[in-house]
Amino acid sequence: MIGIVRIINKIRWYKRLLLIFIIFVGAMGILLFTDYINVKRNNEAPMFRLETSMAGNVIYYDTLFYDVYRCNFSEENEYFVISKNKNTTVEELIDYCK
Repeated sequence: MIGIVRIINKIRWYKRLLLIFIIFVGAMGILLFTDYINVKRNNEAPMFRLETSMAGNVIYYDTLFYDVYRCNFSEENEYFVISKNKNTTVEELIDYCK
């Protein structure tokens, strides 16, 4: 970090601002990607979620780029990832978990 700060201090302010923005977006991308991999491989709830709701025996997690649902009373507690483009209703999710 000290080396990055020294390099950043030697460039002009607008290039410095652009570089800081690129580093921030890259760091956020890495965090969101590792969260997605954690949901897919380790069957855990997403850490970076906007909303969590429960309807019947379904727990629904709304994240920034994808949605996740879990059949609450299943033995394996498996998490299922849904793309953001698919408009799944609560009734469809409840029917899936039966």
